[in-house]
Amino acid sequence: MRREEVKKIRPGDIDFDNGMVIIEGKGGKDRVVPVGKKCLEAIRRYLYESRPFMAAADCGELFVTRRGYGMGDYTIRQAVINVTRAAGIQRHVKVHTMRHTCATHMLNSGADIRYVQEMLGHASLSSTQVYTHVSIGKLKETHKKHHPREQEE
Repeated sequence: MRREEVKKIRPGDIDFDNGMVIIEGKGGKDRVVPVGKKCLEAIRRYLYESRPFMAAADCGELFVTRRGYGMGDYTIRQAVINVTRAAGIQRHVKVHTMRHTCATHMLNSGADIRYVQEMLGHASLSSTQVYTHVSIGKLKETHKKHHPREQEE
């Protein structure tokens, strides 16, 4: 998801039964994004164990500050920095880096580019294709492993 999309999520946008979240994307276009079981469990815990103590004045957004207001750009950026540091990642990671990494991993693992396009909310396939350049190493590895002329005799 884009940072702006994360900011707009409301608790009612999460479909726990079907593992999905409804996102208001660019240009007001809604889309559905799958959410994994671990993430859903973390959201559920947050909603019932943490968020009630932070949201004295319920603003409606899913992710709120300690004072109960919807998170701004800086707060979301800082949350990403804190999580990556806690994970032992030394390089500076931006919010968009996580989106890019997810798309790249999915493509490297064999996901159909059209599904990745839909998940990212790209209107054009050419927007999604920028993520495929990172996969060239995987393509070269596959070529070397499977092309008949590359096999040792």
